[in-house]
Amino acid sequence: QAVLAAPGGDSTQVTDRASPLRACSRGARARGARLGGEMMMEWLSTIHTLLEMKVCRLSLTVAALSGMLSVVLLQVNRALGGDELQQWVPEDVVFNGFVTFCSLVTAFRTSHALTRYTDAAAYLHRLKACWFDSCSTMMSFCRVAEAGAEEVEKFQHTLVRLMSLMSALALDGLQNEDSGSVGHRFELLMPYDLDPGTVERIFNAEHQLSFVFQMVQQLIVDAMKNKVLCIAPPILTRSFQDLAQGLQTYHEARKLSDVPLPAAYRFLTATILSCLATFLPCMMAIYCKGPFSAFGYTFVGVSLTWLLNGVAQVLSNPFRKEARALDASKIHNELNHQLVQLIRQASHPPPTVIPDFDRELRLASDGDDHSRNKRNKRVSLAAWRVKVKSTISTSRSLRQDSTSFASRLSGVKQASEEGSLAACAPPSSPFGRQGPGPATPLAQEAAARGQWPLQEADPAPKDGGLGGALPTAAGLRTGAPPLRAGDERGGAGAAQ
Repeated sequence: QAVLAAPGGDSTQVTDRASPLRACSRGARARGARLGGEMMMEWLSTIHTLLEMKVCRLSLTVAALSGMLSVVLLQVNRALGGDELQQWVPEDVVFNGFVTFCSLVTAFRTSHALTRYTDAAAYLHRLKACWFDSCSTMMSFCRVAEAGAEEVEKFQHTLVRLMSLMSALALDGLQNEDSGSVGHRFELLMPYDLDPGTVERIFNAEHQLSFVFQMVQQLIVDAMKNKVLCIAPPILTRSFQDLAQGLQTYHEARKLSDVPLPAAYRFLTATILSCLATFLPCMMAIYCKGPFSAFGYTFVGVSLTWLLNGVAQVLSNPFRKEARALDASKIHNELNHQLVQLIRQASHPPPTVIPDFDRELRLASDGDDHSRNKRNKRVSLAAWRVKVKSTISTSRSLRQDSTSFASRLSGVKQASEEGSLAACAPPSSPFGRQGPGPATPLAQEAAARGQWPLQEADPAPKDGGLGGALPTAAGLRTGAPPLRAGDERGGAGAAQ
């Protein structure tokens, strides 16, 4: 405004300053719309999940019946003069106290269910951590094994299969599902690779989890005897402690699946909510002026209280699939992927640093960063991931180009068996003769297209490397220019 008000003010300055603000506002609106859409989709997903639960359908049914009762009582009260119901309903103070009591019961029930839910989530992750920690330490101890490589590999693969089976048995036991219900599905890590006798003994065991747990301990002891685990016994004790802690965590979690809320308390809660569904229509029939408002208020009040109690009842065992709270199968699949990663990492070389690493170890965020090279500047985790991903992609493309180059050389060898390179080279090429033209059918076909499969070679390098044009099978067939040793894509692979 000051620029436009001044004499000779330039309006382009205002436009230049306002355009970034407009862009920012458009970006903010777009982000707001995206967040609003995500929130709406989350709400719809939650509503769909609730509608699939039996307790939700029961709550809605009771609320609908209570709402229709309030409408019937409203019409009857109007037909009788409008004062008949007031003789039967209690005073407002009494009814408000009853509603408050129902709210406190529902709040206590919900708080108890949320406590069980959070404890169950902690038990699940602790259980997975114990199994993985025990298996990881034993994999590390195998690096100093004195037994043969085949014996060590057999022990490792047996261990991870038993660990996956033990985790699945533990989580399946926590579900405590009925015979007719459908629970979580736990994928096993190649169980049929185990010995048939072992599988049969596990299947016929009365307590399968305890049986597999004992088998893992026996496997570790036998590995110590066979020199597969040659680590010091005090250090190896850590694996046994992790196994014991995992089994102890399982038994602590069993109290959530095997010990429900007392039956007397559940009966009293259901009785109180039934009284609320009966008394609330009477009050709404007196205080509401129309049938729609009476039905609406009654339906909302009864459905919310019954739904909260129903969800709390389902969360009495959060490990069940019916609760739709904890995805135990996802936790088990994460453990399976971690076990597979342990097997693949078992033969990797030990980690080390590059030869010219910076020996002055410091944090770049502390200031006074005078590092010798630029790679040790301040780097965040996100930036490190982006750079490592780019480096891996580049090295993978170079390996692919090297493999493609090797296949091209093999194609050149096959093509040279059909016709010599000298016969299909131009007269000025150092590969061929000084003749008038091609002699082989392959070279004649290339000459008819006006293209030569081989180009003139560069002079040989002084360091003895690969110099000149490198013929390819694709070039012999299509007349494409050959791959040179100095090419950016195949130079490193060609030199190797």
